[in-house]
Amino acid sequence: MKRRVVIKLFDKTVTKSKTGFETRNDTTGRDVYAEQGGVGRSEFYKAAAAGMTPAVTFTVSEADYQEERLIDFNGKVYKVIRSYPVPNRKLELVCQGVEPNDD
Repeated sequence: MKRRVVIKLFDKTVTKSKTGFETRNDTTGRDVYAEQGGVGRSEFYKAAAAGMTPAVTFTVSEADYQEERLIDFNGKVYKVIRSYPVPNRKLELVCQGVEPNDD
């Protein structure tokens, strides 16, 4: 069963200083409506075989998604590991949780 939620789509930028140190910064994200769903058994096991651990799916409008790699939902950050089209001009984003600084 899917439920309607608000998620924040964003990315990280990497900048390099003159001395060669990298700094990662969050880009300004934007809030969009999504439908939250679970990860199916087949999807979970296929991803696990590839070393990924999907935790949740979000279905968003094609118009709202601009290839962002990160999602903030209820204070937890998720990484988009796969996206694919579903009916009604929407995309399903399969996501796994990330630890702070693990992007």
